[in-house]
Amino acid sequence: MKCFSFVLVVLLLVNFMATITTAGPCMCLKLYTPVCGSDGKTYGNECELNCAVNENPGLTKIKDDECE
Repeated sequence: MKCFSFVLVVLLLVNFMATITTAGPCMCLKLYTPVCGSDGKTYGNECELNCAVNENPGLTKIKDDECE
């Protein structure tokens, strides 16, 4: 019974940790190296663009600079 309880607790912790890591906000350094996204928006850096891709999977990088 102790073994079953231990396994159950471990499985619950693994599930909880997976939820935390996938549900958290996208964290990027505040370095301004602008990139232009296919949505015509200038993102502060490639990390910020990659965070936006999580919300819009069709989004891609057009170029390494501000959008015109």
